[in-house]
Amino acid sequence: MTTQKQKVIHFLKSFETKELTALEMLHPSKFVQHNADIESGVEGMAKFIRALDAETNIDIKRIFEDGDYVFAHVESKAVKCVISFHVFKFSEEKIVEHWANVQENQPLNLSGRSMIDGETTIHDQEKTMQNKQLAEQLVKDVFCEGRADKLSSYFDGESYIQHNPWLSDDVFSIRKVITDWVKTDQTMKYEIIHKVLGEGNFVLLMSEGHFFNKQTSFYDLFRFERGKIAEHWDNFESITPQSERKNNHSKF
Repeated sequence: MTTQKQKVIHFLKSFETKELTALEMLHPSKFVQHNADIESGVEGMAKFIRALDAETNIDIKRIFEDGDYVFAHVESKAVKCVISFHVFKFSEEKIVEHWANVQENQPLNLSGRSMIDGETTIHDQEKTMQNKQLAEQLVKDVFCEGRADKLSSYFDGESYIQHNPWLSDDVFSIRKVITDWVKTDQTMKYEIIHKVLGEGNFVLLMSEGHFFNKQTSFYDLFRFERGKIAEHWDNFESITPQSERKNNHSKF
């Protein structure tokens, strides 16, 4: 495991252990916080960790690296159980930026899948760029433009695994949702893709759009097999207005 991944694991586990020495992973003067619920700088993160429930449990299900970025798929259990994506950027061997998207855990979907279970093994490192391009084009075609007719070109319908709590393994369920979006004048719409990060057969997209007229952040994680999407996880979170944020930085 790379040094950057080890640092992120240590840092995320500090949410559970309350070990403030993990703050040494953050750059003392350059650290930028994009999570609206956390105050700026290293001290803001220290204050957040101190305030966490004493019984907080952190389970890092998946962790990936793309150049200066490390991103993790995490289950956090305290009073509530939440599913999060955390993204970190490194510079000078320190974490200089942190993004997160958090959603309360939901019941199993129609195919019996949870928001967090599934495959974790990384392979096909040489296909990282190809898979990133495919994932980005899918989101542009289907989620931004509402082109449900394009779905079959991206998904392997025979072996597809869906973790969205309101969908099923049947690709037709996605087609119906996209079609309904268009019919109802895009009640849910992706508008901007901010980041595309990947390692091998896994790709994460960080996107912005609207859900029932509320500005929303969408994170989608795809697993590829033989050039097709074989598995999908996601979460979404309403974007806090700048006037209500605990720091001066944007969501993205």
